[in-house]
Amino acid sequence: MEILRNEDDYRYKISEPFSYKVLAGFLMCKVDKAEAFIVDCINVFKLLETDGEYIWCSDLLMRMKHMEDKKAKIAERARRGALITNAKRWKKDCEFVRDHLPYMPEE
Repeated sequence: MEILRNEDDYRYKISEPFSYKVLAGFLMCKVDKAEAFIVDCINVFKLLETDGEYIWCSDLLMRMKHMEDKKAKIAERARRGALITNAKRWKKDCEFVRDHLPYMPEE
């Protein structure tokens, strides 16, 4: 799961020539054992899914989407809070603040 979490879009490309060799290095085993393990995680344990080019975990994708959404909401709230704080601090009612906030708080 750590390997998937570090990848772009949380999917690992297994169609690359040395992808299983890299996985074997992370798992500290031989390449054939790593490949067998991944195949078992897909077919037997149903922990991973594949389209032949990538492997991924649906649960991880769902959790990471939730986390990214939450992170984006927090960042937006922080941005708005900074705009309000700076407007109050410098007593500015600039166009930028008016355009990016739905309301300007009363003092």
